[in-house]
Amino acid sequence: MKQKVQAIGKALSGMVMPNIGAFIAWGFITALFIDAGWWPNAKLASIQPFMLHFLIPALIAAQGGKMV
Repeated sequence: MKQKVQAIGKALSGMVMPNIGAFIAWGFITALFIDAGWWPNAKLASIQPFMLHFLIPALIAAQGGKMV
């Protein structure tokens, strides 16, 4: 049982860790450009939800597809 859980965790981290740059970029864009951010900018803040809903899941799915 423990080995199965560890194998699943290893597979999940193998999909997420190569995309850590995308998570960092999303965090910076969010922290800098949303309404409560350091430099509010509506145009740049408008890409934030698209990154969260489309780009990051697509990157993780592509990495998972490579692993398979």
